[in-house]
Amino acid sequence: MKNRFKVLAVLAFAASLILSACSSSTKKAEESHANIDSAGQSSAATVDTVNAFKADWDKFKADASDKVRQNEDSLQAIKMRVSKTDAKVKAASNKELARLEEKNNEMKMRLNNYKAEGDIKWEKFKTDFTNSMDTLDKDIKRVL
Repeated sequence: MKNRFKVLAVLAFAASLILSACSSSTKKAEESHANIDSAGQSSAATVDTVNAFKADWDKFKADASDKVRQNEDSLQAIKMRVSKTDAKVKAASNKELARLEEKNNEMKMRLNNYKAEGDIKWEKFKTDFTNSMDTLDKDIKRVL
């Protein structure tokens, strides 16, 4: 009798283990599907963010490169005009032109050497670059 009771207890315990293991694997499967779906959504959001940054960067770089080229053209026009003046004016103007050309070249280097480092640094770079470019434009127009 005791043996039958022990066997029945062991069988009941084994059956409960099997049933609980099956139900937990079903829950685990459902949870893993939910995790895969949310991971797919977050990776899609990441791809969208990267694509938005790339589009913003490409537009900004194209606009800034155009502005640098326009500055180079303006500086060449100033050089041509200065070359026709007397030596005293030419010396003072050439010094200012050299400073403006150097600043324009620095802007070109900053643009070409920028490496993406996150949204906050991108916004700061964009603001600083735009402000520096505006200052350079004003200086060139003042000389023109």
